Amino acid sequence: MQALEPRNWFPDSLEQHLTFSCVRRAELFYINRKQRMEMAQQKDDTREKMPKALVIGARHSGTEALLHFLSTHPNLKVPRKEANEYFEEDAAYQLGLRGYYHKMPDVGPNERVVDRAPSYFMSSKATKRVYCFNSTLRMLLILRNPVHRLLSEFVHQELKGQKDDAGAVKFKAAVFKNETLEVNGDYPAVKAGLYASYLREWLQYFSLDQILIIDGEAFLENPVPTLKEAETFLGLSKYFKDKQFARDAKKGYFCLASKVKGKKSKCLGDDKGLAARYPALQDSWTQALSDFYKPHNEQLNELTGRPFQWK
Repeated sequence: MQALEPRNWFPDSLEQHLTFSCVRRAELFYINRKQRMEMAQQKDDTREKMPKALVIGARHSGTEALLHFLSTHPNLKVPRKEANEYFEEDAAYQLGLRGYYHKMPDVGPNERVVDRAPSYFMSSKATKRVYCFNSTLRMLLILRNPVHRLLSEFVHQELKGQKDDAGAVKFKAAVFKNETLEVNGDYPAVKAGLYASYLREWLQYFSLDQILIIDGEAFLENPVPTLKEAETFLGLSKYFKDKQFARDAKKGYFCLASKVKGKKSKCLGDDKGLAARYPALQDSWTQALSDFYKPHNEQLNELTGRPFQWK
């Protein structure tokens, strides 16, 4: 599916940036005259301060780890957490760009901003709004084996990260319709793994070369090759090295191995990697889910031109 003609909504002045209208399948940004006048008086650093790229998903696939590691690059800045979901949340979006702009970090020469909102990938609303904001943006999309992603979301959302002896029973009741193990395709966490359907929507607005699609399973095994690919994709200088990361044996995933860009050695919070601490699914359940996702994964491979070897 051919993407719409790109439009660059980063004009030369902040005033223009806040008063443009997106005329193709999108919405007007509302911002009142008082806001426009106040912001027009500020230093005109819109081109630098607004994001040049977005991590758009998928949920429970490693987006936080990806941004955490990327943020150690000396030429990258990330906004405060509250800035997330701007293009998805109606209340924030209807207030206009002013609030979003002020949540962006200050940038210096040769620095650029990357924002993250894993809900965007599944949101038609966010897709249109991001296109309206700047159709020349670059996106990073990290995708895990949908079976693994499903288990991760279930552990986090349904079990709240707590060990639950009845967890397997709850999982089966939510994910399967009956004893024949027919997958419940209406269960939201199952639907979230139908990656091809969501990617098609994005490709109506953006070209495939604007979206770096990352194999989340490979990223978990070793983040460095992905980070090197990402820095090239984002036009950054070469920075990432193997020695900057190490696998934490207790947590089961990679962390920063040393003080990098002023940060102490640090792992993500204890709520990460929870699914890896739970017993494996029954083989019959895994097979039923793999069979369910197989045609969707094949569609994804066809859309992206790359084979994801998920089992």
